Amino acid sequence: MRLVAWVKTREKMIAPLLLAAAGVLWVAAVVWHVLAAGLPLWSPEAMASVYEFGLGGKSGEPPESTLLALAGHFGKGGAVLAALYAYFRVIDLSFDRIWLRFFYRNHVVIVGLGEKASRLANSLKAQGRRAAVIELNDKHPAVPFVRGGGVAVVHGDARMADTLRQASITRAATLVCLTDSDAANLQVARAAQQLAAAAGRAAPLRCIVHVADHSLRQLVSEAPHYRKQDAAFDGHVLDMVDVAARALIAEWAPDRFAPLHAADAPPLHVLVVGADALARAIVANLALQAHYATPQRPVVTLMDPGASLALVRLTAEYPALPGLLDLHAEDVALPHLSPSQLLERTGRTLDGRDSRPPLTLAFVTIERDIDALAAGMHLARLARGWAARPQVVVCVPPNSDVMASIGVDSPGESLGFATFDRYSACTAACLLGEALDREARERHGAYLAKIKDSGKPLRTKPTQFPWDELDEMVKASNRRQVEHEPVKRRALEQLGHGAAVLEQLAQAEHRRWMADLLMAGWSAGPAYDWAQRRHNNLMPYTELDEATREFDRDVVRKLTRASVVAPAVATATDPQCEAVVSVA
Repeated sequence: MRLVAWVKTREKMIAPLLLAAAGVLWVAAVVWHVLAAGLPLWSPEAMASVYEFGLGGKSGEPPESTLLALAGHFGKGGAVLAALYAYFRVIDLSFDRIWLRFFYRNHVVIVGLGEKASRLANSLKAQGRRAAVIELNDKHPAVPFVRGGGVAVVHGDARMADTLRQASITRAATLVCLTDSDAANLQVARAAQQLAAAAGRAAPLRCIVHVADHSLRQLVSEAPHYRKQDAAFDGHVLDMVDVAARALIAEWAPDRFAPLHAADAPPLHVLVVGADALARAIVANLALQAHYATPQRPVVTLMDPGASLALVRLTAEYPALPGLLDLHAEDVALPHLSPSQLLERTGRTLDGRDSRPPLTLAFVTIERDIDALAAGMHLARLARGWAARPQVVVCVPPNSDVMASIGVDSPGESLGFATFDRYSACTAACLLGEALDREARERHGAYLAKIKDSGKPLRTKPTQFPWDELDEMVKASNRRQVEHEPVKRRALEQLGHGAAVLEQLAQAEHRRWMADLLMAGWSAGPAYDWAQRRHNNLMPYTELDEATREFDRDVVRKLTRASVVAPAVATATDPQCEAVVSVA
């Protein structure tokens, strides 16, 4: 076993050493044979003997040269084996690079080979799209599996221009930086931007950069090459945890489990067990997406020994958050609670009255799998006797060792809770968002056409530029409006398409739009001011002028028409979109 380990650690040296040793053995055997035959080294007879003995494998004369012939066979055989080994070793190391150099076009380059990157690579391959992965560690355990799935792998430092060239970055359609280092991701994107600018691309390189730190993400998003697309580079900064939270809320939408659009419906109440990055992202996205036909402010209870500190951090990042959500911090570990204590911690007073609405959803986001699953099972058991049981969702990877060891295929049926894959958003559809951008682009083009048909000039406001020239903040706001459309569609299905419903959903759209701006630091002002982040329409819907209300109604009208013909995307015609900002 030690010999095998020694060989593996020196495999790159074995081929040349074996080839050199076999060559020396073969030359020594040939010279020995010629000298033993008594022939001059450079005579024609010696050359013929060398040909017969060294290449033809004949024993020749004198008879005692049989041993020499055997040595020659070993020399030639060793040389052939060494050459074959070296050849296949070289092909194994460089085949992906050769394939990338000559055959890859419009592919996706992924930097890093963690769980997120592996999921994305497999997702792209399942769609029939070509992908290449750049990984610094050539001994990464995921390399054989990814390469075996048909994904090209390039070893090297992606911050270096030569490594990016080996991945054919100048001919790639998209670059996705998914390492665990924010600084490394940004450095890779910067190097790719410089290469794209020098290459004279026909279409810009779309670059998606994962930045986990909220302050750094805000700082970078203001850089010129991330705010506006140019001819060579189209940069996007995001947090994969935020993407996962959006996917979680979309999959387990609260209005699917409670009639939140009904006039007599109590406010939404969501319990978030945990205080990690995903828990904080869930709270922030509830403020952006939990807007229904009724105007009640959603209630969120954060339960964790560090819940208060998590809320302090959240409100520091999003000062408007307490005005959008009714937030409660319970600094206690869920497994320590009895059923009565859980009721008390979630809003049941000692006299039996409810100070908070009943729970609709409970998300468990504890990072350690076994703790998250145990907390989910405990929560489901505690709520078993409640009149209205909340839907419990535990966020764990699907390949959790704990889930595999207990052998439960359907935890919702056997354990009382559902599971959500933390990495389910690491797909081409969620992460690249190409369909979302395509639909938003089409609707924005229709918006520009409407302005042009009215005789008004374009390019007078930040929203009146072609999509490729739009500020990234405008694009991000349009995407978030699109993400809220399923909520409005479900409301139309529940309430119908009457005039009163239209007015209710127009108000919901206005509340959602205000939350979008407030979460990003905008404030009310007497006049619209893009530079100062102030907007004159940051006020209750009832105080808006009729023309502005009509824009909100038009968003809902498009959905009612789409329910008959085809799915629609909210347009950017609302003048409120002039103040769009990126939460990311």
